[in-house]
Formats: sequence, structure tokens, C-alpha cells
Amino acid sequence: MTGLYNTLTFCGLSTVMATLALQATPARATEPKADDAKSTAAPVPKDYEISVALPDALPVGTATDLRITIKPKAPYVLKVQTPFEVTLKPSVGLVAAKTKLTAKDFLDPKSEAKSINACVTAGQAGPQTLAAEFMFFLCTKEMCARRTDKLELQLPAK
Repeated sequence: MTGLYNTLTFCGLSTVMATLALQATPARATEPKADDAKSTAAPVPKDYEISVALPDALPVGTATDLRITIKPKAPYVLKVQTPFEVTLKPSVGLVAAKTKLTAKDFLDPKSEAKSINACVTAGQAGPQTLAAEFMFFLCTKEMCARRTDKLELQLPAK
């Protein structure tokens, strides 16, 4: 490892971190195919959890905060210095106050689990959908690893 590190030092810190992340990241199992009854590959557990605090129903015409929380599992941390982005894609009857949320939107940047509020307003009654795409980095003392995820929320509006 020392020889590899010395060789990559000339390329800069980002190259070293990317190389270390590739070496430290365990191989991901593939998702079993629906038509492959003999497949025994199990999904790899995530090293974080995403949760969303939702109301029973969105009141039409009233801005409502949806609290989205990302909680890394040990030994990982979600740092405020690394890139963080949540892209919101509301359905036609729903309006998001911001469609891009960043680390500047963390409610408490010092907490272990990072939370953001996504403010949405339902323009009409009925079922609404909010899709969210996440991009963030989980870090240990040795390296940082990029993570992406998608979430689709079904939100009734009354």
C-alpha cells in the first residue's frame, strides 16, 4: 500500500481518495432477476438509512415541510464539507419551494443524522407524488465513498 500511495501522491489527494475508496468498497451483489428462480444473490445492505416524516395528508394550498433524514451507520459519517444534493421532482399537482437541496439546507449540521426540510404545496386534492434523487458522500477516517439513492413518496392531498 505504501508504494501505491507514494506513486499516487504526485496526482493529488483526490486521486488517492478515489483509489482508496475503490479498494475499501466491498463488491456489491447483483439484484436477483425476477425470472431467475435459481438466483441466490441477496441485496447488499446499505450503510445508511433514509427516512421521511410525512403528514397523513397534505392540506391543499398550504405549504408543508417534509423532514428528510439520512442516518449513516457506523463507522460512517455524513460530513458537511463533502458534496450533498437532493433533487426533488414533484408531480403536476405539487409544487416544491426548492427543487435542489444542499448541505446548506441541513437543519443541524453538527448532528450525526442529517435532516433537511422539503417544503411542498399541493395545488389540488388527490394523490400526489414526490420523487427525490440523493447524491452524498459517507466518510470514515480513511476515505470517503459516493452514494446515490432514489425515493418516491406517495402523498395524498385533501
